[in-house]
Amino acid sequence: MRLEYGRNSFTGFDRGQEQCSLLTNGLGGYSSQTVIGSNTRGDHALLMAALQAPNLRYHMVTRVDETLMTGGSCFSLGSQQYAGYCENTEGFRYLDAFCMEYFPVYTYRVRGVEIKKTVVMPQQENTVGIRYEIENRTKREALLEVVPLFQFVEKGEKCMPGRQFTLSAAKAAGRISDGVLNLNFWTDGEIVEQTQQYIDDLYFEYDARDGRPAAGGAYR
Repeated sequence: MRLEYGRNSFTGFDRGQEQCSLLTNGLGGYSSQTVIGSNTRGDHALLMAALQAPNLRYHMVTRVDETLMTGGSCFSLGSQQYAGYCENTEGFRYLDAFCMEYFPVYTYRVRGVEIKKTVVMPQQENTVGIRYEIENRTKREALLEVVPLFQFVEKGEKCMPGRQFTLSAAKAAGRISDGVLNLNFWTDGEIVEQTQQYIDDLYFEYDARDGRPAAGGAYR
Protein backbone atom coordinates (compact mmCIF):
# COMPACT_ATOMS: atom_id res chain seq x y z
CA MET A 1 0.00 0.00 0.00
CA ARG A 2 1.26 3.46 -0.91
CA LEU A 3 0.48 6.47 1.27
CA GLU A 4 0.85 10.02 -0.03
CA TYR A 5 0.36 13.36 1.68
CA GLY A 6 0.68 16.85 0.20
CA ARG A 7 1.07 20.36 1.52
CA ASN A 8 -2.53 20.52 2.74
CA SER A 9 -1.64 17.84 5.30
CA PHE A 10 1.19 19.94 6.78
CA THR A 11 -0.62 23.13 7.74
CA GLY A 12 0.42 22.80 11.38
CA PHE A 13 1.54 20.40 14.08
CA ASP A 14 -2.05 19.22 14.67
CA ARG A 15 -2.48 17.95 11.11
CA GLY A 16 1.11 16.94 10.51
CA GLN A 17 1.37 14.76 13.59
CA GLU A 18 -1.79 12.70 13.07
CA GLN A 19 0.02 9.94 11.13
CA CYS A 20 3.32 8.13 11.71
CA SER A 21 5.68 5.97 9.70
CA LEU A 22 7.11 2.72 11.07
CA LEU A 23 10.06 0.63 9.89
CA THR A 24 11.11 -2.55 11.72
CA ASN A 25 14.28 -4.65 11.51
CA GLY A 26 12.96 -8.08 12.47
CA LEU A 27 14.90 -8.05 15.75
CA GLY A 28 12.52 -5.91 17.79
CA GLY A 29 14.13 -2.63 16.77
CA TYR A 30 12.37 0.09 14.79
CA SER A 31 12.38 3.56 13.32
CA SER A 32 9.23 5.64 13.81
CA GLN A 33 8.37 9.33 13.46
CA THR A 34 5.43 11.39 12.25
CA VAL A 35 4.94 12.25 8.59
CA ILE A 36 6.52 15.67 9.26
CA GLY A 37 9.51 14.02 10.96
CA SER A 38 8.66 14.99 14.53
CA ASN A 39 8.44 12.90 17.70
CA THR A 40 5.13 13.00 19.57
CA ARG A 41 5.99 10.23 22.01
CA GLY A 42 9.06 9.44 24.06
CA ASP A 43 9.16 6.06 22.34
CA HIS A 44 9.45 7.65 18.91
CA ALA A 45 12.99 7.28 17.61
CA LEU A 46 14.91 7.41 14.38
CA LEU A 47 16.81 4.36 15.68
CA MET A 48 15.46 2.18 18.48
CA ALA A 49 17.96 -0.66 18.59
CA ALA A 50 17.18 -4.17 19.86
CA LEU A 51 20.40 -5.17 21.61
CA GLN A 52 18.88 -8.44 22.77
CA ALA A 53 15.92 -9.50 20.65
CA PRO A 54 13.12 -8.90 21.07
CA ASN A 55 12.64 -6.88 24.25
CA LEU A 56 15.93 -5.27 25.30
CA ARG A 57 15.68 -2.08 23.27
CA TYR A 58 17.83 1.02 23.48
CA HIS A 59 16.83 4.47 22.28
CA MET A 60 19.92 5.44 20.30
CA VAL A 61 19.03 8.21 17.82
CA THR A 62 16.03 10.41 18.58
CA ARG A 63 15.94 12.43 15.37
CA VAL A 64 18.11 14.58 13.13
CA ASP A 65 17.94 18.34 12.81
CA GLU A 66 18.51 19.48 9.24
CA THR A 67 19.31 23.03 8.21
CA LEU A 68 19.59 24.25 4.63
CA MET A 69 21.94 27.20 4.16
CA THR A 70 21.62 29.09 0.89
CA GLY A 71 21.64 32.68 -0.29
CA GLY A 72 22.90 33.92 3.07
CA SER A 73 19.88 32.48 4.93
CA CYS A 74 19.27 29.38 7.03
CA PHE A 75 16.14 27.24 6.81
CA SER A 76 15.34 24.61 9.42
CA LEU A 77 13.79 21.54 7.81
CA GLY A 78 13.22 19.73 11.10
CA SER A 79 9.85 19.75 12.84
CA GLN A 80 9.58 19.36 16.60
CA GLN A 81 7.59 20.81 19.47
CA TYR A 82 9.37 21.98 22.60
CA ALA A 83 7.97 22.51 26.07
CA GLY A 84 8.58 26.25 25.80
CA TYR A 85 6.82 26.42 22.39
CA CYS A 86 8.90 29.45 21.38
CA GLU A 87 11.66 27.01 20.31
CA ASN A 88 9.39 24.95 18.05
CA THR A 89 10.97 24.14 14.70
CA GLU A 90 8.50 24.19 11.83
CA GLY A 91 10.26 22.60 8.90
CA PHE A 92 6.91 21.24 7.72
CA ARG A 93 6.38 24.68 6.13
CA TYR A 94 8.93 23.62 3.49
CA LEU A 95 7.68 20.03 3.23
CA ASP A 96 6.10 19.61 -0.18
CA ALA A 97 5.21 15.92 0.01
CA PHE A 98 5.48 12.77 2.11
CA CYS A 99 4.98 9.33 0.67
CA MET A 100 5.53 5.81 1.93
CA GLU A 101 5.31 2.56 0.08
CA TYR A 102 8.32 0.63 1.34
CA PHE A 103 10.22 3.50 2.97
CA PRO A 104 9.25 7.02 4.14
CA VAL A 105 10.24 9.71 1.64
CA TYR A 106 10.13 13.43 2.52
CA THR A 107 10.39 16.06 -0.23
CA TYR A 108 11.29 19.62 0.77
CA ARG A 109 11.41 22.68 -1.49
CA VAL A 110 13.12 25.88 -0.41
CA ARG A 111 13.90 28.79 -2.76
CA GLY A 112 14.67 26.67 -5.79
CA VAL A 113 16.37 23.86 -3.88
CA GLU A 114 14.68 20.46 -3.69
CA ILE A 115 15.74 17.94 -1.05
CA LYS A 116 14.42 14.40 -1.11
CA LYS A 117 15.05 12.48 2.10
CA THR A 118 14.59 8.70 2.27
CA VAL A 119 14.83 6.68 5.51
CA VAL A 120 15.62 2.95 5.37
CA MET A 121 16.13 0.18 7.94
CA PRO A 122 17.77 -3.09 6.86
CA GLN A 123 16.46 -6.38 8.19
CA GLN A 124 18.38 -8.18 10.97
CA GLU A 125 20.52 -5.12 11.68
CA ASN A 126 20.37 -2.32 14.24
CA THR A 127 20.95 0.14 11.45
CA VAL A 128 19.12 3.10 9.96
CA GLY A 129 20.12 4.88 6.79
CA ILE A 130 19.20 8.32 5.46
CA ARG A 131 19.74 9.32 1.83
CA TYR A 132 19.54 12.97 0.79
CA GLU A 133 19.09 13.79 -2.89
CA ILE A 134 19.63 17.52 -3.47
CA GLU A 135 18.72 19.32 -6.66
CA ASN A 136 19.78 22.96 -6.71
CA ARG A 137 18.02 24.83 -9.52
CA THR A 138 19.62 28.15 -8.60
CA LYS A 139 23.08 29.63 -9.05
CA ARG A 140 23.46 30.04 -5.31
CA GLU A 141 25.54 27.64 -3.24
CA ALA A 142 23.47 25.33 -1.05
CA LEU A 143 24.74 23.50 2.04
CA LEU A 144 22.80 20.99 4.13
CA GLU A 145 23.78 20.58 7.80
CA VAL A 146 22.58 17.41 9.57
CA VAL A 147 22.87 17.20 13.37
CA PRO A 148 21.81 14.00 15.19
CA LEU A 149 20.07 14.00 18.56
CA PHE A 150 20.81 10.87 20.57
CA GLN A 151 20.03 9.35 23.97
CA PHE A 152 21.73 5.95 24.53
CA VAL A 153 19.14 4.89 27.12
CA GLU A 154 16.97 1.80 27.56
CA LYS A 155 13.51 2.16 26.03
CA GLY A 156 11.20 3.92 28.49
CA GLU A 157 14.02 5.49 30.52
CA LYS A 158 14.60 9.24 30.56
CA CYS A 159 17.77 10.68 29.11
CA MET A 160 19.42 12.64 31.92
CA PRO A 161 22.02 15.45 31.92
CA GLY A 162 25.60 15.07 33.05
CA ARG A 163 26.72 12.32 30.68
CA GLN A 164 29.83 12.47 28.57
CA PHE A 165 30.11 11.21 25.00
CA THR A 166 33.17 10.87 22.84
CA LEU A 167 33.42 11.23 19.07
CA SER A 168 36.09 9.53 17.02
CA ALA A 169 35.89 10.27 13.32
CA ALA A 170 37.84 9.85 10.13
CA LYS A 171 36.99 11.19 6.67
CA ALA A 172 33.86 9.14 6.01
CA ALA A 173 33.12 7.23 9.21
CA GLY A 174 33.00 7.69 12.94
CA ARG A 175 31.78 6.48 16.29
CA ILE A 176 29.91 8.10 19.16
CA SER A 177 30.35 6.33 22.50
CA ASP A 178 29.27 6.75 26.11
CA GLY A 179 31.86 4.21 27.26
CA VAL A 180 29.37 1.33 27.20
CA LEU A 181 27.37 1.65 23.98
CA ASN A 182 28.80 2.56 20.60
CA LEU A 183 27.03 4.18 17.67
CA ASN A 184 28.88 3.77 14.38
CA PHE A 185 28.09 6.00 11.41
CA TRP A 186 29.14 6.50 7.81
CA THR A 187 28.68 9.52 5.56
CA ASP A 188 29.85 10.96 2.26
CA GLY A 189 29.60 14.43 3.78
CA GLU A 190 32.05 16.37 5.94
CA ILE A 191 32.15 15.46 9.65
CA VAL A 192 32.36 18.52 11.93
CA GLU A 193 32.68 18.07 15.70
CA GLN A 194 30.56 20.42 17.83
CA THR A 195 30.39 21.10 21.54
CA GLN A 196 28.13 18.57 23.26
CA GLN A 197 24.75 20.04 24.24
CA TYR A 198 21.97 18.60 26.40
CA ILE A 199 18.36 19.49 25.50
CA ASP A 200 15.77 18.90 28.22
CA ASP A 201 12.55 20.30 26.75
CA LEU A 202 11.47 18.05 23.88
CA TYR A 203 7.67 17.99 24.03
CA PHE A 204 5.70 14.84 23.26
CA GLU A 205 2.12 15.90 22.60
CA TYR A 206 0.57 12.46 22.35
CA ASP A 207 2.22 11.29 25.58
CA ALA A 208 0.74 14.39 27.23
CA ARG A 209 -2.73 13.41 26.01
CA ASP A 210 -2.29 9.94 27.50
CA GLY A 211 -1.13 11.24 30.87
CA ARG A 212 2.46 10.08 30.36
CA PRO A 213 5.56 12.25 30.92
CA ALA A 214 5.30 14.90 28.25
CA ALA A 215 8.87 16.21 28.19
CA GLY A 216 12.17 14.52 27.51
CA GLY A 217 15.81 15.15 26.86
CA ALA A 218 18.49 14.29 24.32
CA TYR A 219 22.06 15.18 23.43
CA ARG A 220 23.29 16.80 20.26
